[in-house]
Amino acid sequence: MSSTLYNQSLVYHKVSEDFEWGLTTVSPFAFKKQIAALRRRNLNFKCVRDLSVQSQTARDVAITFDDGYRSVYTHAFPILSELDVRGTVFVITGFVGKTNDWDWQIGGRRFEHLNGSEIRELHAAGWEIGSHTVSHRILTTIDRKAIQEELKNSKETLEQTLGAPVCSICPPFNRFNEEILELAREVGYTKCAVSFPLESPPIGYEDFVIPRLGVYHHEWISVVRGKLEVNLWTPLVVLQQQIINLAARGTEIRKRLAT
Repeated sequence: MSSTLYNQSLVYHKVSEDFEWGLTTVSPFAFKKQIAALRRRNLNFKCVRDLSVQSQTARDVAITFDDGYRSVYTHAFPILSELDVRGTVFVITGFVGKTNDWDWQIGGRRFEHLNGSEIRELHAAGWEIGSHTVSHRILTTIDRKAIQEELKNSKETLEQTLGAPVCSICPPFNRFNEEILELAREVGYTKCAVSFPLESPPIGYEDFVIPRLGVYHHEWISVVRGKLEVNLWTPLVVLQQQIINLAARGTEIRKRLAT
């Protein structure tokens, strides 16, 4: 079956040697081999703000990082700099310089988030800094005013930190609907990065929503490379991501039970 570029963005979380009971940590060694393999394909590496779903044939690809963990700065940043690639990191503004108390980890481990100085350094190096909201709440479970505050306050905080516009938003847990897209656009975002959906974006938001596929620690280079192509494995890759996204919502369920 012939291959054509269809998905323009890959999602990472932690790039680290630290062990955790989860799927979202990729070792620096594996990360470098993955990006180097993609680099050899002569792709155009861009930030999310510069992507357009309407120009998929241009072979534009974004390397993105959700949650804004400090390992993005300590491990992913040097590797991407060496390979002349700039990334997009989505920051939870309420946890800048703190640990991930918003998340539930098996074993109770805590991981550091980027601090303000590191965020500014990434920005100065050409990286895009996007919003992952203020507190990483599921936006579809809160009222309209609370959604507006999560979207607007995180954007303003990052813009004050950077002294530059913030264009992209990533809804936590990949939970979004047309109301959230509408509010994000009203606040001033020009792109909304989501995990690869099973359904098409609402009419009028086709070039606003940027689909992505996650990269996990158990995946070989060939699998990662295949996430940017249509092939026989595509339905299984999308299904895997939907299952992992569903499992990740256990964090929010645990929070509710604890309150």
